[in-house]
Amino acid sequence: MRGAMLVVVSMAALAVSWMAAAQGERDVATLVDELTLPAIGELKFEFSFHPPRRDVPQTAEQARAEIAALQPRVDAGQMLAADWARLGDLEAKAGDAAAAREAREKALAAFAAEAQARPNDVALLVSWGETLLAAGQAELAESKLQQAVALDPEYLPAYSELLNVLLWVANPWIGRLQGFFHAHGDELLRIGVSDVEFADPQQRERALATVRAQAPELASELQRILADFGSPEQVERSSAAAQRSALLLERVNQVCRRRLAEAPAPEVYYAYVDAQVVHWLTSWWAQALAAGQTEETPGLQVQAFFSLLNLPDAVDMGEQVCASLPADAQLHGTVGALQTVRIVMQVLQGMANAEAKMPTLDAAELARARAHLRQALTLPAEQRPGMAGALATLGLLAGDGEAAFRVAQEAVARGEWDYGAVSMGLLGKMGLGLAELFSGEAPDFSQHPEVAETFGQWLAKLQPAEPAPWASLGAMREDMGDWEGVLIAVRRARELAPATAKYAVAEGVALMKLGRAQEAVEVLLGAVGMAAGDGELLTQAHHAYGVALLAVGRTEEAEAELAWEEER
Repeated sequence: MRGAMLVVVSMAALAVSWMAAAQGERDVATLVDELTLPAIGELKFEFSFHPPRRDVPQTAEQARAEIAALQPRVDAGQMLAADWARLGDLEAKAGDAAAAREAREKALAAFAAEAQARPNDVALLVSWGETLLAAGQAELAESKLQQAVALDPEYLPAYSELLNVLLWVANPWIGRLQGFFHAHGDELLRIGVSDVEFADPQQRERALATVRAQAPELASELQRILADFGSPEQVERSSAAAQRSALLLERVNQVCRRRLAEAPAPEVYYAYVDAQVVHWLTSWWAQALAAGQTEETPGLQVQAFFSLLNLPDAVDMGEQVCASLPADAQLHGTVGALQTVRIVMQVLQGMANAEAKMPTLDAAELARARAHLRQALTLPAEQRPGMAGALATLGLLAGDGEAAFRVAQEAVARGEWDYGAVSMGLLGKMGLGLAELFSGEAPDFSQHPEVAETFGQWLAKLQPAEPAPWASLGAMREDMGDWEGVLIAVRRARELAPATAKYAVAEGVALMKLGRAQEAVEVLLGAVGMAAGDGELLTQAHHAYGVALLAVGRTEEAEAELAWEEER
């Protein structure tokens, strides 16, 4: 389980000025002038405080390369259970849901056969449980992992996977939905629906509407799963999972503290950190559901969320291990990032208690965190993902926006795409800090055109394969009135996420601003269909489509679209 923290700040205005159905002829030019992009821009406060598992590919390309390397063993019939499980994970990383499901089914059959000969093999039981969980079979996974823990109470991987199972049970988003998408992922992806969309209430309605229209045989099962979210039964399951998780955490802490006292070992410290994080998430979900909050980001205060994580102990223990292993750059990166999270929480708590004013920070702690992270940056990027983002965040925390910007510049110069570092660097260059970030204030890039230009240059150089930064570039260019630039940016975002409705609406709006109404009609017609179920975005899509129809002389159809909001 990877620890991460994410806060998204919108940079484009949410609202569009809607024209009520008026008497007489509509002024097309005025309607076009009043169009704005949907909320597509986001700067991300995001970093990881755990190095990646060395056995997990970080990209789809790496996964495909390893799949090709395994193929001779598949052809020769030499695959063991662990090999099939590995292949299933690789296929999932490569984006082939059907192949992942097939490989995991073969893995489960092979595990059952191998366990007959080796019933007390703890490592085999853990791999079996991990594969069962990936296949959506949480109860069986928990049974195998409990068996492993009973056989060897000191085997930390068994605890780690068992804690993940309990998180799966407590969190319906990664629980029952994961099983549903494991079973039907290829069909859902074919119609442009991903499990990520169900984390957002507005996207969820759109996704459910798409399933009803294009895969009705799956809609009733999906509706039953969604209906269970927040139900008394789900609340009870989550609460029981959190209680079992707490008992396990006590055992993990005892094992880790004893082993670290005997001999400092990074893998033991990582197991300790992972256990804290997973139990923290499980507890949060149990509390959120009990409080009646069933969204992916429940309405609990961020401070309360992080108060469940024992950061002081994790940081202090990490400092002790680092002192014994001064050359372990990954270890230093983890401790530095954890310190950054702890400092962020101090800032948030101080802002909450002092009317959004930044509290005075411990200069010595900031210096220690920086030193740890700087050591981590000597590693290749894939061995310390997001840690440049943590270092840039420290710059903002210290009120040194130029330092945050330099971190982003350095990352780009290394050929490294780290959206967290870039976001913090851009905010720093504009003289903004975490107070503005967490207040939700949207930067006005018309006042900072050089920042938008720099961001565009960085994107052109590194070509990140994620849509959000390209969409953010489009939002920046909207602030500056550069609609040609907006169109280029949002089209790139659409190439990377063709089923995302807000990018389609944005492309249609950009085309209208450029006087290309006929093209806009075609794009926005598709956007209306894609936005089904997302109330605000759907309204904006209908309005923009109506303006486009009016501009090409299809007046009767246009009036129906422009009146859609009122009729609804």
